[in-house]
Amino acid sequence: TNFTAYAAAVSRLKALRARKAKTMPEKPLVLYTYEISPFSKLVREVLTELCIPHIVRYTPRGSSKRDSLYARVGHFQVPYLEDDNTGARMFESKDIVAYIEKTYGSD
Repeated sequence: TNFTAYAAAVSRLKALRARKAKTMPEKPLVLYTYEISPFSKLVREVLTELCIPHIVRYTPRGSSKRDSLYARVGHFQVPYLEDDNTGARMFESKDIVAYIEKTYGSD
């Protein structure tokens, strides 16, 4: 529910602190997401925490953006990250967060 998502976000506010990324990408990362996806929220929080420029592409049901993602990768799943700086393309919030931390994370 919305309340549960809100409560979880509030509980993480103390942990969410801006920290400087060791490297900034030249081009913004692109994150495909579905607004209520808790997995996408984790990725957005890491991108925001590191102040990494990114574009969020919301893919609600019935949206042509969802169809576009499906056409690109052959199925629909969020979060999906594209990094044109390195050529990385990936699903799975755990893998995406690990990639962001390894590639751009703070020292």
